[in-house]
Amino acid sequence: MNTCKYCNQKYAPTRKDQKFCSISHALKHRYANGFKPNTEKAHETLRTKGHYKRDNTYLKTNNPAKSPEARIKISDSKMGNKNAMYGIVGDKHHNWSGGKNKTIWKSVEYQRWRKSVMRRDNFTCVECGDNKGGNLEADHIKPKYLFPELTFVIDNGRTLCVDCHKATKTWGQKVKSLSRADFA
Repeated sequence: MNTCKYCNQKYAPTRKDQKFCSISHALKHRYANGFKPNTEKAHETLRTKGHYKRDNTYLKTNNPAKSPEARIKISDSKMGNKNAMYGIVGDKHHNWSGGKNKTIWKSVEYQRWRKSVMRRDNFTCVECGDNKGGNLEADHIKPKYLFPELTFVIDNGRTLCVDCHKATKTWGQKVKSLSRADFA
């Protein structure tokens, strides 16, 4: 039997070097005797070196990437044909989307088309009957990628839930493998 250094009660130790009856008593004893966690010690060290001052010259002068020579070297390493993306423009770029203008989704005309399609379908998925708000999307039956002239034709739209929309052959990048002949 050992005696707890914090509460002076007898206890049966589970380890040879155990000095307290519980972890909470060990921590209370440490804090009572001036123990500081590592984070507090680190902050105190930073404060004494002046890291927390408003116009901190220590960090500005000792950061090797901030020197003018280093900045020029870093800039040069990313210019011209040394840059991995140099010359990758247009359809060679990974974000290329066929030259379509994405601002159409924010246009008033598109918003009216979308609302009209959903209103016509009574805000219900035409495939599965789902009518949860926030889960519905207006889908182009003939994709605007191939039929730009039908973009705002209400008869070319249908209301689908997210899952049914993903299952269509015109969802996302799948449409790029199709041609106008597939919709004849």
